Amino acid sequence: MPTIRRLTDVRHVVRCAACGVTALKPAPTVAELERYYADYYLTRDKDEQRHRWLIDAHKPIVDYLLDHVGSLDRPCSFLDFGFGSGEFLIHVARRGHLAHGSDLSSRATSDLEALGRGTGLALRPVSLEHFSAPARLTDGAFDVITIFQVIEHLIDPLAMVRLLSQRQCPGGLLYVECPNDASGLAWIKSWFLFGDRRSRMWRSLKHPEHVHGFTRRSLRILLETAGYDVLDSEDYAYGDGLHQVESDYWWPAWQLNPARWTPYGASRSAIRTLDGILSSTVGMGNGLFALGRKRT
Repeated sequence: MPTIRRLTDVRHVVRCAACGVTALKPAPTVAELERYYADYYLTRDKDEQRHRWLIDAHKPIVDYLLDHVGSLDRPCSFLDFGFGSGEFLIHVARRGHLAHGSDLSSRATSDLEALGRGTGLALRPVSLEHFSAPARLTDGAFDVITIFQVIEHLIDPLAMVRLLSQRQCPGGLLYVECPNDASGLAWIKSWFLFGDRRSRMWRSLKHPEHVHGFTRRSLRILLETAGYDVLDSEDYAYGDGLHQVESDYWWPAWQLNPARWTPYGASRSAIRTLDGILSSTVGMGNGLFALGRKRT
């Protein structure tokens, strides 16, 4: 893949000529990622009020997915790959569906087990080794696999999606959310990076977290190459009420922002407003999603 930007003497950004996905080279090692995500900042230090709100806030996206699954004569089986602090899975389990989760972080896995014990909900951790073993769909397949804000973190996203697809029968759904590498905010941000941030970040890429940057086209190609027909795929803006519900905390609406009268607080709400305008007018919102159905 040709280099399109050099961040340091040893780190640069490349782009695939065929699909347009961008990537950091060299990629972080597995050992680096395991150390980094062992105590990942997005899955720690959530207070109880925020935790409860996030559980309820996942209702619209679960409704959206169940609408596409259609009627079943049994509970729907979900797998959330990279489940983080587990609010999506808790919502799924509370509604009587089967909630499985897999995550690179050992802390996230132990926290999910503790949540299951503490709440009595059937929250079922699935080890990463499960996906490297030969698929046995007779032991159970997942009706819906979700990958929220994770695909950009993977060293080989296509290989991982192919492994996950082996745990689905034809007709199973795959839902992916990720940052939009072609978003207006990503372009703007890239012009205001200095020092260490300039050596680690470009558009949606961020060493060692965001290893790949997807556009609407490259995300569709990823799903299609892995064996899915794309049913729906668009950009979205922060705080749209359906996608990436955590963004309501990071980029609060003006009237709900307790820090709105400080320069930093006001900037967070202004970014949310600008992102909404960019998404609704030119399709350059900060997020992307794609929903695919596994081919027969």
